Amino acid sequence: MKRVWEKIVEGILTCSGFVTSITILLIVVFLFAEALGLFNKKVIEEGYVLAVNKANPVQELSAAQIKDVFDEEITNWKELGGPDAEVKVFRLEDITSYFSEEELGAGYEKAPRCIGEIVAGNPGIIAFVPSKFIEKDFPGHLLKDESISFDEVFAGKEWFPTAKPPPRGGAAPPPRQCTADGCTEGVETDNCIDEDKNHICDICGNIISNHEDANQDHVCDLCGKVISNHEDADNNHICDYCDKVISNHEDADEDHVCDFCGKTISNHEDANKDHVCDLCGKVITNHAGGKETCRDKAVCEVCGKAYGELDPKNHTDLKHFPAKAATEDAEGNVEYWHCDDCNKYYSDKDGTKELAKADTVTAKLPKAPPTGDTSNLMLWIALLLISGGALIGTTVTEKKKKQK
Repeated sequence: MKRVWEKIVEGILTCSGFVTSITILLIVVFLFAEALGLFNKKVIEEGYVLAVNKANPVQELSAAQIKDVFDEEITNWKELGGPDAEVKVFRLEDITSYFSEEELGAGYEKAPRCIGEIVAGNPGIIAFVPSKFIEKDFPGHLLKDESISFDEVFAGKEWFPTAKPPPRGGAAPPPRQCTADGCTEGVETDNCIDEDKNHICDICGNIISNHEDANQDHVCDLCGKVISNHEDADNNHICDYCDKVISNHEDADEDHVCDFCGKTISNHEDANKDHVCDLCGKVITNHAGGKETCRDKAVCEVCGKAYGELDPKNHTDLKHFPAKAATEDAEGNVEYWHCDDCNKYYSDKDGTKELAKADTVTAKLPKAPPTGDTSNLMLWIALLLISGGALIGTTVTEKKKKQK
């Protein structure tokens, strides 16, 4: 009976050893298969490239060199066979240090051009970016991406550099497709996450979301950055997007009309009362008020200056002189009116019919001859005879002319 149990135990141990050997053999085969698959993989993760400045002579880097560069163990291109210049590492998440959200575009549609400008403007740069952001006319050149070598797998001491850091705690987890909205690039080892809210996956580096502005305040609801500018297409000083007042009226040419919206924004003002607008310099009022006379012009009630013409018919100091008969000893005068302001004489009370001063005077009366003075009488008789003779002579002459 004892020998039977010994045989059973011996058979179990033999089977166990056989199963263990088979298991170990399968593990070895699996590992070799995985290793062979690893030899076909590129050093740089699929969907990404390493780009350098066009003037940089370096054409390729080993996996170890790439890791040392991104671990900042290598900081000068001289150590990599390049020029004596500092190595400047650039990752996609660094792009916001160079360009604003507006310059990059809401969906990073302008990122390819921006990356090209960054690479072209930095001689020592090495940029690790998605290949989809490399345009046909990219101003730099891409480093060659060789397959991982046998020596790097079995002789190397560290995990190979890819887009992700090496996994902690052993082998990498089995790959699975990223399920986050917006991520359509390749196979990842975890779902995309964006803890820093910069729209870029913290794991794969891909853009996984776009800016959103549900409350229309020009600021992204996720990252808090300004993603749009105020717009005022209808020139009414109000943003067409957020409805806030974004500008004030301006009148640079001082014509009382807003230079932007075209509306009248001010009225004429004349603080110094010179009839000229204090803002635009145009004449805005005429002289007004006052009453002109025969001596003085009208005085403007606004500016206090005399204006216009004299009124020869408006006399403020017209004095009346009644008619006075002349005598043998004194001249007389007709009825007239005299204005002291203009020193003129008039025959009517309204001062419209002007008289010469001489026309206002009547001559003295001749003196009558004294009684008993025959000499004067004879003189008058002589004058009467002479006048009569002259009249007869004139009449005769006229008749002879008619007869002829």
